[in-house]
Amino acid sequence: MEGLTRGYAARLVKEGITVNAVAPSLIETDMMHGRTDLASNIPLGRMGQADEVAQAVAMVLGNSYMTGQTIVLNGGMAFI
Repeated sequence: MEGLTRGYAARLVKEGITVNAVAPSLIETDMMHGRTDLASNIPLGRMGQADEVAQAVAMVLGNSYMTGQTIVLNGGMAFI
């Protein structure tokens, strides 16, 4: 997905089109209900919330200068 994002961004930038991605990790949703055991694997100590994903999407949508980026929401899991 990251390669696709960068590839499209490189091809479409000259037309003024930006391409970015938001990559959420463990997010507390109905599908993940009852899986609180997974939070112990996250350095932040909790699962992400849907509104936090929405904030990242809004940030990407509101920035017309950013392109070819992947915003990773993982509570610090990249550190371990």
